[in-house]
Amino acid sequence: MKGLTAAIACRIMELNFKHSPGFKRISVIVLSIFVLSSFCLPSSSAMDYIAGVKGGYFAWDPFIKRIGVPQFEQIDTGTGVLYGPIFSILFNQDISFSVTGLFGTQSTSWTSENFLQDSTNEPTTGTYTLDMDRIDVDSALSYRLSDNFKIFIGYKYQKSDMIMESVSYRRGPLDITARHEYIDISMPSNGPALGFGFSTPVGDRFFLAANLSALYMWGDFDFNTHQYEYVGNNPSTKSKDETYEVKTITINTRGINFEPTVGASMGEGLPIFTLGLRLQWSQTIMHDAEVISVDEKWCNDYQYGLFVAIVQPF
Repeated sequence: MKGLTAAIACRIMELNFKHSPGFKRISVIVLSIFVLSSFCLPSSSAMDYIAGVKGGYFAWDPFIKRIGVPQFEQIDTGTGVLYGPIFSILFNQDISFSVTGLFGTQSTSWTSENFLQDSTNEPTTGTYTLDMDRIDVDSALSYRLSDNFKIFIGYKYQKSDMIMESVSYRRGPLDITARHEYIDISMPSNGPALGFGFSTPVGDRFFLAANLSALYMWGDFDFNTHQYEYVGNNPSTKSKDETYEVKTITINTRGINFEPTVGASMGEGLPIFTLGLRLQWSQTIMHDAEVISVDEKWCNDYQYGLFVAIVQPF
């Protein structure tokens, strides 16, 4: 029976990996891993469960400031609150499966002064705002090597929806051109992760822990933009009003995630509290992006912040 169920789970994962886009695909992958784990891994008669929440304040230094677009090179670091659920299943003392999520919005604004664009020698100054709605979902299947060390394999789904709005002024030899631009960017990606963890008790109630993982993802960079301009010698008439959409850009992301934590257990059957740091360094490369004139190279992206978590064993 276990073999049949595992085969069905494998087939479900295969079919949906081919035909299901976006978050649905990732949900199916995570569910399939869970089903495989439930039926294929050795377990005791009564599995243990952990559920809780996680939230914190995070900063984001985006890769798009390094893609070769002049007005993006002065982007300030974005900040915001991210939060989400935690759920784990402990099949036995050595094997566990977990899913965690972080959701929220990070925002920034900046001014870019006297940069050149549109293949002209006319300097432009503009003010910009960027709001990013972020989704991070991580699943991991862990195996304990010893009392202090574990290894895990996982799968990550990440989606960034960005709204960028700007007002800029280009100084020409005879007049000034004012431009308003609104850009909507969607950037979903997903891929596997591999890592190891360390934990050690400190006294009766406290513990130290840390996870280090490497990841590789693939995804898309889709955007649409609406921009219009007014020329200074005729400010009541639009000289340009354009809308266009691009859906042909693919991306790859590689990176490292590090989470050191300190925690406290209130006792058997009582909540566990954790305070930690999340440090994620990644590099993203954009392929076939000549249409938006960006550099096809690996660009650094940094995500870091402080979080707290509360979980309840069952």
